[in-house]
Amino acid sequence: FEVMFAGRVLMGLGAGIAFLDPELYAAELSPPSVRGVTASFGELLINAGILVGFFFGWLLSEVKNEWRWMVGGGILPPILTLIGLCFIAESPRWLCAQDRFEEAKAIVARTADYTDVQVADQITAVRKSIKEEAGGRWRD
Repeated sequence: FEVMFAGRVLMGLGAGIAFLDPELYAAELSPPSVRGVTASFGELLINAGILVGFFFGWLLSEVKNEWRWMVGGGILPPILTLIGLCFIAESPRWLCAQDRFEEAKAIVARTADYTDVQVADQITAVRKSIKEEAGGRWRD
């Protein structure tokens, strides 16, 4: 019981982190006109994933030791996520914080149908935001 409980706690912490990061990343890369929809779409996918989990639980309900298949099947999404991480672009915000502005511009231009002026405006907004946050403290 203790090992299963510790595993569930660890999976819960990992899931909490994993559910937050993709929405932030999607919001950062999305054009302002669709940023809210793009970031909220992750919430819809989370609920769809829960529904799929219930469906597979129902399918496996007649199988001997079905709980082991369900727990073991939980390894598939993290493996797919790790593979997917190899193919996503770095965050333009992180690149700007590292003074890698040309790379950030290239990623912003690649992720949306922006003109050169719009790309420059996006990078300027990110740089301004980073400067504003640099002087702040957690209490502020």
